[in-house]
Amino acid sequence: MSENRKVPEYLYHYTSINILAYILKDKQFRFSSLPLLDDKEEAVIFGDEEWTKYCFVSAWTDEERESIPMWKMYSGNMNGVRIRLPSQLFPQYPITYKDICGITSDLMGLKIDCSAVSDDIVYYSPIPLPKLLNANYSFWIPPNCVTLTKMIYGNKEERIRPKVTRNTKPGVTLYLEKAGKYKRDCWKFQREWRYSVNIYPGPFTELFGHGPHTVNEVWDGLLKRPNLDFSYYYLKVDPAKFHDMEITLGPLSNPADRDIVELLCKQHNSCAKIKDSELKDKIR
Repeated sequence: MSENRKVPEYLYHYTSINILAYILKDKQFRFSSLPLLDDKEEAVIFGDEEWTKYCFVSAWTDEERESIPMWKMYSGNMNGVRIRLPSQLFPQYPITYKDICGITSDLMGLKIDCSAVSDDIVYYSPIPLPKLLNANYSFWIPPNCVTLTKMIYGNKEERIRPKVTRNTKPGVTLYLEKAGKYKRDCWKFQREWRYSVNIYPGPFTELFGHGPHTVNEVWDGLLKRPNLDFSYYYLKVDPAKFHDMEITLGPLSNPADRDIVELLCKQHNSCAKIKDSELKDKIR
């Protein structure tokens, strides 16, 4: 689930109390399409293709110390919260050959007898199979459908505006994993890690399921329905990891804010630990 960088044990997510309520109630986190992020350059790649709208991310930080800029930018008027959770956040559902046989035969309208197909596990997926393989949209080929990446900072234009296609035989190859991985140095204070998932319109069997496809073939299919009918994707958290939640109240939070957070946790995550900010009474 991660790239070749040492993954910290815990990651942190700054947000408002209002969003915290949704997270606690639904036990899931929102992934936003790259064009909706606050860094407008994230939506830009080399060339004219609008590929970044198929990249969805959830942004976190590995900075254990509280960050005043992060409090100001992402927690409302510094009276929101900072959530700490284990970095290996999402469940791993076992996917077997028989599972895949049943789902794909249904999607392709075929009557395949899957009774003799092996029950051996092919891979583990953070997305359950009925959602992973469905008739409306497709994820990048599993099991790497969700990745955890440490952002790289710098000012090289070829990284800020990556080229995600390359001419190969017999056509063009797509490297969408290059998008959403680099930011300018001015964002370095975020020390960002992000979970990423690529989602394409159209069923998996249409875009990827009939053998090797060039980007031209996939793109021809995408042109028929170039937009997804959603701009956010929600991914459920592993219940065991969800219980290992620590919530830090914002520096400008008041007793009413604490009461709301305590009530939310009592209803939806009684194991969560709640604490005051180290900056409380030290900042205006």
